Formats: sequence, structure tokens, C-alpha cells
Amino acid sequence: MSETIKVTPLTRGRLPSRLSKLFNDQSTSDVTSILEKQNGEKGKLYGHVNIISTASHVLQMNFCNNWMDHKQIQIKQVSFEAFQVLLRFIYMDDISFDPGLFLEVLKIAHRFNVEQLLDALTSNESFENNTPLHIWDFLS
Repeated sequence: MSETIKVTPLTRGRLPSRLSKLFNDQSTSDVTSILEKQNGEKGKLYGHVNIISTASHVLQMNFCNNWMDHKQIQIKQVSFEAFQVLLRFIYMDDISFDPGLFLEVLKIAHRFNVEQLLDALTSNESFENNTPLHIWDFLS
């Protein structure tokens, strides 16, 4: 019977660091999302089907069914800026964005069922300085 060798990495957290290098990297991407920017111009965001699919089964189903033969996809009713926040979260676990985008980011996190982003956006513990933040603050 052979034994298993287990090596503990010297530094934890290298995978997220390596993954973040792929964020919006045109040279390695296999899908381009085309979205309208807030100024009305079209913008492109570059991604990787396998990586994005791990965060959202809704996007995974779209990649497998509706977008299977397309290297460029147009995503309607989502701004470039909000989708960029979503992708930054998927690739880098980073949730920093203009507060004016909060409701749209919340909406697309729900639309695409990115549960970890939804949890982060609706949990007071996710925000710096323990500032109480509630969805209702953005509705007034």
C-alpha cells in the first residue's frame, strides 16, 4: 500500500493571487462580454468560462446553452460598471465600488445567483469600519 505525501504550502492564499492575474485578461480569455457603459459607449470585459461558471450556475447554464457557440456575448440590462464589479468579485474576492452602483450590483448578483456576493452585500460584517449598511439606505 502506497502512502500519500501531503505538502502544506509555505504561503496560503496563492491561488486567489494567481487567479486575480486572469481578471479581464484578453490574452487568456475565452469569452468577451459586451456591455453598455454608463456614458452610453460599449465596453468589453474578458473572462474565462470555467472560472465564471464556478461562481454562478445561472451563468454556467447560459454558457452551456444560450452562449455555447459565441466567443462574444452581449449582456443586456446590465451596465459595464456593475458587471465589472461582479467579475472582480469572482476573480479577486474584491468588493469595492462606487456606492451609486449598489442596487444594480445587488440586482445582478441576484439575477445571476452569485450567492457569495449576495451574502457579502447583505451582511453588515462585510463592510469596513463596521458601518451599519442596509439595503433600505439605498432605497430612500
